[in-house]
Amino acid sequence: MAYSEVQVRIITIFLVFLTTVSAATATSHSESRHTPPESRHTPFSLKTNLLYDAALCPSIEAEYVFAPHWSVNAEYSIAWWSRKTDHKYYQLMQFSPEIRYWLNPDRKWHGHYFGAFAGAGLYDLENGKEGYQGEFLTAGLSYGYMFPIGKKLSLEAGLGLGWLHTQYDEYIPYEDHYVYVRRIRTNYLGPVKVKLAIVWHLGKKDRKGTE
Repeated sequence: MAYSEVQVRIITIFLVFLTTVSAATATSHSESRHTPPESRHTPFSLKTNLLYDAALCPSIEAEYVFAPHWSVNAEYSIAWWSRKTDHKYYQLMQFSPEIRYWLNPDRKWHGHYFGAFAGAGLYDLENGKEGYQGEFLTAGLSYGYMFPIGKKLSLEAGLGLGWLHTQYDEYIPYEDHYVYVRRIRTNYLGPVKVKLAIVWHLGKKDRKGTE
């Protein structure tokens, strides 16, 4: 199956995300010139979703605070496992940017947030008897809560509700070949992402401006 269409969608989403981050960075630099030194901090964090990691689909996320209430988050996860001799595949790749509104701007990285996200991905899943290879798009709203567990570490719990559209080919493995069965398109409304992430804040400045 050719993935050219979904690859274009992923690239488009990524470029829109980069444009948003670039604009946000310019805004942040402008605002930082008027921010008292004691309140400045490094507005970046790195994360991994422990639920995806436990499902053998390693994930990495980056988040950037660009205004008192606002941040942008980018999530990437990939599982690319296969055992060809047994016709077993567990392959999944997805990218999802998100913009977030934090309710308490005085406590960076902590408290409640609401967000809006989009995403796209590919998958090939086969259990030895039948397989499904396709692509998907997602969009929706999210809610989450982040709380500290250390000086530079936090836990983040979140849930995303929204729309998922997928198109996939169903196939059956036969000896060294694959027999095409049918193509299916379907839409789904409901939970589309769940998160329990460990968060590493890259640094904060104290009142003297040191790390």
